[in-house]
Amino acid sequence: MKQNLIKTALLTLVAALAGCDADKLTVTLKTDEIRQAAMGEVSSVPFDAEFSLMSELDDEQRAELDQIIATVEDFMDIDDIELENTDMGINLLIEGELPLSATQVSAPWFVSVTESSVHADRYRIELANGTEFDRFQKALQGINFMLAPNAVQPVKYRVRGDGSVLAPGVDIDGYTYLLYAGDIDRRLTMNFSGGPWASTSGGFFLSK
Repeated sequence: MKQNLIKTALLTLVAALAGCDADKLTVTLKTDEIRQAAMGEVSSVPFDAEFSLMSELDDEQRAELDQIIATVEDFMDIDDIELENTDMGINLLIEGELPLSATQVSAPWFVSVTESSVHADRYRIELANGTEFDRFQKALQGINFMLAPNAVQPVKYRVRGDGSVLAPGVDIDGYTYLLYAGDIDRRLTMNFSGGPWASTSGGFFLSK
């Protein structure tokens, strides 16, 4: 039983570090940066993630954690990783940046901005895998063969700026829309998690 709990803690830890099944994974975007990316400019946007671990880590697991963190920092632009002790266990807090680009980049994940093939007057924005995902996954499995981050992950977008959006199957302010259509009005938070978003990257369409 104890070994199962340790394995569970490690798997959930890597999921959080990799941005897979974090309790909270938020990417902050500005509409002017999205439009600049569509024109070919590559930039970085901030993300933060939080994950609740159910158990303490012993010395052996701490050593493996150090290897995992080092690997994540080798592949991703991480500003800060913090372990916070709480009455319920440990919270893992992560801050960093993801590339924002119209083409695939050298990273495990990036925010993709492309022309929409369905809506000619809009850009398509989604979290996508970069060219380094497979190598990143293999590096983690080299530490522990059970560690395999998911290519797709639930995500919350905080969008600031102007324009209108179309977003399918999205949660906004606690209400789930089949298809949301509306103006940003300075800021808009869209949450894509659960259901189809367990196997498909959540995304939205922004007016040009």
